[in-house]
Amino acid sequence: MSDFCLLENRETIKRYIGKAEGEQPGDCTIFFGGVHGNEPAGFVALQHFFKIFEEHKLESKIRGSIFGLSGNIQGLKENTRYVDADLNRIWTPQILRDTNKKKQESLETEFAQQKELLDIIDHLVNTRNCYYHFVDLHTTSGPTIPFVTINDTVANRKLAGYLPIPTVLGIEEYLEGTIMDFINDLGFPAIGIEAGQHCDERSVELHLASIWISLVAIKTIAQKDVPNFEFHYNLLQEAAGFEFDQVYEVTHREAITESDKFKMQPDYLNFQSIEQNELLAHSSKGKVMAPTSGKIFMPLYQNQGGEGFFVIQKINKFWLNLSIKIRSGRFESFLTSLPGIKKDPERTNVLVVNKGIAKFFSQDFMHLLGYRRVQRNGNIVCFTKREVPVGNWPYYLKD
Repeated sequence: MSDFCLLENRETIKRYIGKAEGEQPGDCTIFFGGVHGNEPAGFVALQHFFKIFEEHKLESKIRGSIFGLSGNIQGLKENTRYVDADLNRIWTPQILRDTNKKKQESLETEFAQQKELLDIIDHLVNTRNCYYHFVDLHTTSGPTIPFVTINDTVANRKLAGYLPIPTVLGIEEYLEGTIMDFINDLGFPAIGIEAGQHCDERSVELHLASIWISLVAIKTIAQKDVPNFEFHYNLLQEAAGFEFDQVYEVTHREAITESDKFKMQPDYLNFQSIEQNELLAHSSKGKVMAPTSGKIFMPLYQNQGGEGFFVIQKINKFWLNLSIKIRSGRFESFLTSLPGIKKDPERTNVLVVNKGIAKFFSQDFMHLLGYRRVQRNGNIVCFTKREVPVGNWPYYLKD
């Protein structure tokens, strides 16, 4: 293990990594670092960012406010992904309700961390008259180029598109309870940035670059006021290589448990091309073969985790542009007039489809409309949409 993983003064880690208030009104951007405790690069990058911010006295240069929050403080101290539960898998409505009923001192580690973060988010969102953006900084267990992961909303796509690195969307169909899910359900853009491997110091540099570029995109700070902006932008783009403007979609998740004794084949790189039936890993159940051709995504090279790997496929830009046009229209009103399709009476962002009647419906078609999360019960399929109405976007996303 690299010495870099051993954070300095780990016992002094606080919830607020830093905060900055501009002299001009504007949006509020909240960065998370270390939601997984064995991923210190985002935490360290935010420390560097706020130090540079203070040294250059940039308060007069920014609009709005910037907050850096530690995620799993105990995990960071122990250099472990989590202690009792994955902090990035417990943001479901039911778990949040259960957590809220309990006293702080009675909660297990990550649920106590969640409650502290929830109180801060709630306070910020309800005490400021502004728009909010959330950026979750992560790293991967294996080598990788930097990339952005998003839930598939147009607002998330537009924000992610400012970064010169590939975007991977649709992961919400395969992961439940992420902090990005929770934020998107509040109605705000939220993107996750994966800068590189956990203990690689270059991951800190790439996260620092992504922080500055995100703030320029949000118009919190002007490009000319960022120290060495061109260096940061070029660093990120060069790290992404030829993938810098590509968009991918998750098409498979290899779910695993601890009892599976999952072990990846060595030396797979993130975004590496794979062929159907290629041997990717071994488990207690036998050989794990690629279910389809594509690119391998986030192969697991650590002990903790519920995903052995994902498979992603490149999306043609034509379909991305078409989906934006469809989502901005009134196509859904027409859909719900068809037999076998109706809105959920309690959840206005959910379409309930009876596949026994509406047999023409396909998951790809629903993706065009922005419906991603799928729950099945026989012929009844519920599709959930997190799209933020265009009228509620911040001004810079309307350009």
